[in-house]
Amino acid sequence: MMSSFPLTDPSRLGLVTDDAPSRTLRLLTADSFDDWLKTASAEARALVEASSFAAKSGRAILLPGEGGSAHAIGIFD
Repeated sequence: MMSSFPLTDPSRLGLVTDDAPSRTLRLLTADSFDDWLKTASAEARALVEASSFAAKSGRAILLPGEGGSAHAIGIFD
């Protein structure tokens, strides 16, 4: 699993602004997704199961976060 991103200023990606809250983006392999899912909240596990999400390269899923914000998980190989 990628643990860091070698970029000194994340705002240069256009993903972060001073006036908007940040959102979680997890990039996982299919194997690490299974490990992550075991530790995910009951709500996240239920949503993944209900959506029949398959952890395959190129797939992504949005999950609800705190305060109604969306969090994303992307699968790569």
